[in-house]
Amino acid sequence: MAPLFLFCLFLTLSGTAIILSTASWVAIWVGLELSLFAFIPLVMNKVNRLNIEGTMKYYLVQAMGSGLLLMSGLLYIYYSLQFNFSDPLQTPPLISLITLIAMSMKIGLFPFHSWFPTLMSSLEWSGCILLNTVQKVGPIFLFSLFFLLTPMSSIILLGTALTGGVGGLSQSKMRSLLAYSSFVHLAWILCLSHLDLYYSSIYMMLYFLLSSIIFCLGHTYNFSLITISPSQKMVFFFGLLSLGGMPPLTGFIMKWFAISTISLHSCFFLLSVLLIGTLLSLYYYLSLLFSAFFSIPLTPKPLNNMEILFVTLCGGGLLFCV
Repeated sequence: MAPLFLFCLFLTLSGTAIILSTASWVAIWVGLELSLFAFIPLVMNKVNRLNIEGTMKYYLVQAMGSGLLLMSGLLYIYYSLQFNFSDPLQTPPLISLITLIAMSMKIGLFPFHSWFPTLMSSLEWSGCILLNTVQKVGPIFLFSLFFLLTPMSSIILLGTALTGGVGGLSQSKMRSLLAYSSFVHLAWILCLSHLDLYYSSIYMMLYFLLSSIIFCLGHTYNFSLITISPSQKMVFFFGLLSLGGMPPLTGFIMKWFAISTISLHSCFFLLSVLLIGTLLSLYYYLSLLFSAFFSIPLTPKPLNNMEILFVTLCGGGLLFCV
């Protein structure tokens, strides 16, 4: 199983690398398809009804998105007589609309988001890391490349942020909570990518790092917040609050840079909705943590090196406050 896993992981990373290194419609489509077909064996390591259902939803949505993207690429080639993408301002509105729908389906944006929490809740923790990081890098890059911050793309980002905030209120599984929280972060990243690519890249890398460590800790302890020790609960406490943007943790520093950048471009309504989604996600994180800390206490255990490093990373925002 290990050689197959490494081979599929290599193909997935290769597809992402192809997307990031080309402007050709054909090469972009090949990279997306390579990532899709290499990712499916990685998530089918356990066979049950929920996993099969989530994988089939993922495949069907991705296949429809790839078909629409291929159609928009062929229309673009027919219209412009060139294979490389040049300028979103010169793209016909119909092609831009088809491409926007295709990328929204592939990355899981509103209103094509329902497959993402279903698949996330059915995966192992290692599959959640790949779905939440590697599989998002290419579509995020393409979204920032193909589109400007138009009213249509703004509506999609606003809907994604509100879906992430409101949808997480009714969830009880940690994987589902992290899935809906990722919608909020995705809206911030995509909004920043249209305004300042540098801050967007920093936000994306920090979010991927924090969320991946939380998934790794969930794999280690199976994310049972009732049975783990109080010191380990504190590790999750810092991690989730940092993801939620609680000051003065590292997640708040990401939000602070984003707020400053969006304010400079006078996108105040968009900023207000993004902040509402963030506050809602922080609310259900706090509700989860309060219920965990008021559960039956267990014998304290010392933190290992990984947990200490994670707490230090989450508290890195304190350095900016000194």
